[in-house]
Amino acid sequence: MKKILATIFFIFIWCETSNAENQKICDWIVDEVYTDLLNQGSNDHLFVVVGNDGRCEYGRGTEKQDGFNDCEKHRKEKEINGECKLFAIGKKKFLENKTALKTGCIKGNCINGKGTFKWPNGDQYNGEWKNEKPHGLGTFKWVDGTKYIGDWKFGLQDGQGTVTWANGDKYIGGRKNGQADGQGTFIFANGTTQSGEWKNGNLIERDSSGIAIGCVEGNCDNGKGTFKWPNGDKYEGDWSNGQRTGQGKYFYSSGGGVYTGEWKNNNRHGEGTMIWNDGVKQVAIWDMDKPVKTISLSKNFIFKGGSEWKDGDIINKKDPSNFINLSFLEKKKVLGYDKRTLSNKYTKDGWGKSSFTVFVFNASFENSKDILINVNDEFKTNKKAKKQAIKWAKIYGQMPKFLKKNVKEIFIHKGKVGWAGGKGTVVIHTDYLTNENKKYTEELMFHELTHASLDWWWGGSVNEKKWLNAVSTDKYYISEYAWELPGNEDLAETVLWWYASRCKVDRISKKNNEKINKFLTNRFKYLDDQNYETYPSNCIN
Repeated sequence: MKKILATIFFIFIWCETSNAENQKICDWIVDEVYTDLLNQGSNDHLFVVVGNDGRCEYGRGTEKQDGFNDCEKHRKEKEINGECKLFAIGKKKFLENKTALKTGCIKGNCINGKGTFKWPNGDQYNGEWKNEKPHGLGTFKWVDGTKYIGDWKFGLQDGQGTVTWANGDKYIGGRKNGQADGQGTFIFANGTTQSGEWKNGNLIERDSSGIAIGCVEGNCDNGKGTFKWPNGDKYEGDWSNGQRTGQGKYFYSSGGGVYTGEWKNNNRHGEGTMIWNDGVKQVAIWDMDKPVKTISLSKNFIFKGGSEWKDGDIINKKDPSNFINLSFLEKKKVLGYDKRTLSNKYTKDGWGKSSFTVFVFNASFENSKDILINVNDEFKTNKKAKKQAIKWAKIYGQMPKFLKKNVKEIFIHKGKVGWAGGKGTVVIHTDYLTNENKKYTEELMFHELTHASLDWWWGGSVNEKKWLNAVSTDKYYISEYAWELPGNEDLAETVLWWYASRCKVDRISKKNNEKINKFLTNRFKYLDDQNYETYPSNCIN
C-alpha cells in the first residue's frame, strides 16, 4: 500500500513540475477566464477541455478536484469530446497557449467586405459581409460536416446554393430563410433524386388540376403560413412546431364550411366562429375541436318543429289509393323492428332487432309491387290484426309511386313511440298520434317512406353529393327538425313539401308555398329533375 501511495505522489509531483505542454485553446479561455483569475489574484485550479470540434470549456475550484469536477460537468453538459486538463494554478501555467485557437473574425473584413469568421464551437463562414452579417456569396462549414455554398441575405441562406451533408446527401437549388425554397433537386447519397418546386424545406405536390398542395405560402412550422391538403382543405394562420396553434382560418372542402378563430395543436380551441356550408353561423368556445359553450347560433329554417306537422291534410282521405287486396299468410315469430325496445337513435348500420310474434299479411296494389304487412300479435286476434293491416295498406296506397320503390314490409305495433323508416321498412306505432294529430297521419307515412325509398343512408335513390350541393347553395332548411339533424332528416322533411308544392298546392297556404320555393330552390330543382312518378295522385303542375 505504501508503495502505491509513493507512486501516486511521484506522478502528482511530476505533473506539476513538468514542462508546460502546448495545447490549442480557444482564445476566450485565455483572454477572459484566465485573465479574470489573474486580476482576482486567485490561486484557483483552472481546468480546460478542448474538443475534437474545437469547442472549449473550463472549470474552476479552490481544490484541484473541485476544478476538475467543474470542468467535467460543463464538458458533459455541452457534449464536448475531449479531456479536462489542468491549465493553471493561479499564475502558474501547465498548458501553454502560444497556439491558442482563434475565434471571431480571423481573416479579412467581417463587417462590410470579405472575411472569415470562426465561432467557438468550430463553425466557420468565409465570404461576403454586410452590416456584420453574411450577405452575398459565401461558404459556411459546420463542425458536423455539413457545408453550404451559395447566396446569403443578412445572415440567412437566400437565393441559389448547394448544401452537402456529412452523410453524402446534397441539395442544389433555391433557398430562402435557410430552407429549400423554389426550384431545386435533392440528391440522396444512394443516387436517387427528388426534383421540383420546394417550399419551406418541403417538396410541393400538386393535385390533378395542377394546384399546389402542402405549405404553399409563408412558414408552416413556426410563424404564419398557408397549408393546402390533397382533399382541398386549406388553413391560413399561425403555426407552432408544425401544428396549427394561435389564430387561423380553416376552409373545409368536405361538407363545406369555414372556421375562423383560435387553434391549439391542430384543434379548434378557444373562441371561434364556424360558418357551415348551409349558412348556419355558430360562435362558440371550443375545447379540442368540440364546441363546449355556444355564444350565438343562427337558425335558418322555415318551420318550427317538424315539417310534417304543418298544413295538415296535404294528403287526406279524399285522395285515391291504389290498394287492391289483403290476404293472410301466417302467424309466426320474427326478428324485426319495434322502437319500444330501442333507443330513438340509429346509425347507418341500422336499428337493433327484437323478437316478437306477428300476423303476416300480403298487400297488393295497382301499378305497384306487393308488400308484407306484419301486425304485432298484441292486437290479439286475426280479425283485429287484419283491420289494422287494411287501414294502413289503404294509406300506403295513397302515397306516390316513387316512394314505394324500395319498400318491402311494414311493421305495426301499439305504443306511443315515434315511427321509423329505412332499409325498405316502415315501423308504425298506432298510439303515437293523438286525436289532435291524426290529421297528420298521411304526412307522417310520407316522411317515413322517403327514408325507406329515397334516403341514401339506407341505399335510396337520391344522390348524396348532388343533394348536399343543393343544400349548401340554398343555405336554408325546411324545418327546425331538419336543421338540427341535417344528415338524417333534411331529405325526408323536404320531399313532402316539394310534393305539396307540385301536386297539392291548393292544400297549403300561399305564404308557405312562396317561402319554400324561395328558400329551397336548388333542392326543389333537383327533385323536379328526377321526373318522379306520382301515381295515384294527379299533380297540378
